[in-house]
Amino acid sequence: MGIPLKPFINPLGGRPLHFTPKQLAEKFGEYVEWSEKNVMTFEEEKSGYVGKSSMAETKIVTKHRLISVGGFLVYIGKTQRWWVELSSGKQGEKFSIVKAHITAYCEDYQKELAASGHYNANIISRLLGLADKKELTGESINIIVNSQEEKEKLEGMKDL
Repeated sequence: MGIPLKPFINPLGGRPLHFTPKQLAEKFGEYVEWSEKNVMTFEEEKSGYVGKSSMAETKIVTKHRLISVGGFLVYIGKTQRWWVELSSGKQGEKFSIVKAHITAYCEDYQKELAASGHYNANIISRLLGLADKKELTGESINIIVNSQEEKEKLEGMKDL
């Protein structure tokens, strides 16, 4: 069953933060809206040479915030542990459905940002647990060894 969690005390004061499945879904909607309105802005400097003279150009770049379950939990003041144990209460099944929708939305959003070039596809694939796995298959190869010692080492590697 697990250890019951103490409710998170709002650092701004007031009652502990609790959610129904509907309120959690609504809060996620607020988080998405906030993320879209509050894009990240930073300066990007590009330098190079034109002829014999060097040039530097600074421009303001904006990027979408990465919408994630972790970011959402920070937004609502909850922990990963709370998120995991959320499905075990009285309304566990309803929370599981909401959590599945939130997780799917975050993953699709991240994939779209990676596919459109807003974020590095390698980083997003690692975040999502995706991997480019290649299975190597083929015929056996002949290895030429120069000594009996090398031959014994190779034969010992068969068991690995």
